[in-house]
Amino acid sequence: MNHRRALKVLVLALLVSGFAACKRVELRDGPVLKAGNTAPVIPEDPCPPPPFQGLNVVINEFMLENTGSVLDELGLVPPAWVELYNFSSEPVDLSGAGLSDDLFTPDKWEIPCIPAAVIPAGGYLLIYLDGDVVNEEDLHANFIPALGGELTLVLNGGSDLIEFDADTLAADQAAGRYLGGGDALVVLEVPTPGAENAAPLFPPEVPFVRGD
Repeated sequence: MNHRRALKVLVLALLVSGFAACKRVELRDGPVLKAGNTAPVIPEDPCPPPPFQGLNVVINEFMLENTGSVLDELGLVPPAWVELYNFSSEPVDLSGAGLSDDLFTPDKWEIPCIPAAVIPAGGYLLIYLDGDVVNEEDLHANFIPALGGELTLVLNGGSDLIEFDADTLAADQAAGRYLGGGDALVVLEVPTPGAENAAPLFPPEVPFVRGD
């Protein structure tokens, strides 16, 4: 991890910890008082996010301009999508985890508490980035990332963070991690939502090693 990315992760961690502290004391229905006790009872979050550290899930593949290569569960064409990959040997519940394209608003959208939010071991979770604000109980995020410039995607407040030059992606092209879950992000030969990433469209450069 380079110094710039490490600094961003640190800033995110501070932002998320402050947000979580505020969220814990938020009382939507007012304080609840027990008989003989004047101290308010803070209601528990019904859908707490997973731990910030040790989340064995990465942002594995994404497409920013989908014109029909991928359809959602209703047969519609979402403008963009992102795939998450659980590289561990245990299921991971992402209920309550934030997802965003804004470094300073890491909880722009939260994965709902639904059975589909649990990624099986070695499995994938596909989220449609279509700006849906109607149904909060599906895997359609409430934002659409920009088509050009530097793309930032933030998962669970910074448990995983990627940056990518969106100008290198054409329509219906996907980018993702090279060698499934690795750190290098490359343009892929074909999109493979819900499956292992394809080979890079352009073979990665092999460093020259002198033999003398």
